[in-house]
Amino acid sequence: MWALFHSARDATDDAAWVRLVSVCEPLLYGWLRCQNLQHVDIEDLVQETLATLALEAQTFQPIGHPRAFRCWLYKVLTNRLRAFRRSQRVRSICHSDSRLLDGLADFIHDSRSDLKRQLDIDHDSHVACQAMERIEPEFQLKTWQAFRRVAIEGVDPKSVAAELNLSLDSVYAAKSRILRRLRQEAKRNSA
Repeated sequence: MWALFHSARDATDDAAWVRLVSVCEPLLYGWLRCQNLQHVDIEDLVQETLATLALEAQTFQPIGHPRAFRCWLYKVLTNRLRAFRRSQRVRSICHSDSRLLDGLADFIHDSRSDLKRQLDIDHDSHVACQAMERIEPEFQLKTWQAFRRVAIEGVDPKSVAAELNLSLDSVYAAKSRILRRLRQEAKRNSA
């Protein structure tokens, strides 16, 4: 995602911004779904986070690891959520000076927490799905079906070969070619 963000920072590349927003927006919504918020509040928080992204894009510098951008985006969202909770005493069970709210934020940032692991899984799944959508048109239908049945659905390659009227070698080759292409796409978007 860092490479996409880096392209989007160039103020002349509108297509990169549109693509970056299309990647970030569902992640932000997903992270907020478990916060027991109204849909309109989630929309506001997502828009505020994306606005911060646009405003601070030129000054953001990664700290050297591949998830730096995602961590930064998540931190911006968490800070927006904290500010929202503090300003909405009536809507929240947490008061603005509540230790529970600060403890929740610390819990979310704890890389060992179940919630943090689930957020990482959701993110990785979302990124993989988008990458698959981008590269699918590059392959023939049977090649894609063989890959999907074996690599994603976990069906036995022999059964897939019979089902699609392909050789077993063709099924393995389809899986290998598409996985290689997915790795290239992931590397391109994370570099």
